[in-house]
Amino acid sequence: KSKLVEAEPKRLNSVISLTLQAMKLMDLPVNKYLAEKIADIHQSNPLQILSELQKLRLFLEPGEENFVIQDVLPLFPKSNNTNFFGFLDGIGTRRIKRCLKEIQALKDASEWEPIRLLISTKSHFRKLLDLKNWIYEPDELMLFQYSHRYLTSRSRKEKEKLSADIRDYFQERLNLFQFEKFQKQFKSDYYLSKLVFQQHYFNREKLVNLLAECSEMIANFQARNSHEEHSIHQFVFDSCQK
Repeated sequence: KSKLVEAEPKRLNSVISLTLQAMKLMDLPVNKYLAEKIADIHQSNPLQILSELQKLRLFLEPGEENFVIQDVLPLFPKSNNTNFFGFLDGIGTRRIKRCLKEIQALKDASEWEPIRLLISTKSHFRKLLDLKNWIYEPDELMLFQYSHRYLTSRSRKEKEKLSADIRDYFQERLNLFQFEKFQKQFKSDYYLSKLVFQQHYFNREKLVNLLAECSEMIANFQARNSHEEHSIHQFVFDSCQK
């Protein structure tokens, strides 16, 4: 019996250690208390921890240390199948009706989680801003056309060529550190083409302002200082305004 009692703490300690190592590899704050909480929730399925740490990356800037544990832990429910991709596609192409329909669909499915939706939106805009900063302005229309052709083409060969052209462009433009970040962010050719297409809808100043607004809204929602649905609707109108 004593062996059985000792096995559980040893297993949890091992999972905590793996979580701390994963935090370091993913350039997240290596916080033992946070690692213990995540490991305790998911010790029966350690693979789920990687998914949870990906959620944490949406909330924190790389290397960010200044955060409140109580604000972060609610991001880690035991199960979550909420899909925000439809909303992100709508706001990324500045379609108000699509965004509002997706919000209603989330509410109808009892998946309305405003803070998580904003965290995902902030991450999405951050990626658009990265691409915008990495593209030489005179080349932007060319890449937009490449991405549009990729998204609309039915030819696998054409898609492969276009995705290779897009990746080759960034490899030539970026330094080694930037290209490593680029490859980690955009492993999927479809996802890369979609975001290259979407970044064309925003200028750099607009994206910076939207990121700041996302951060402010997340803080207000956590402090319960604003009406969530009204604020997000207003944010959609501001984001999609031409």
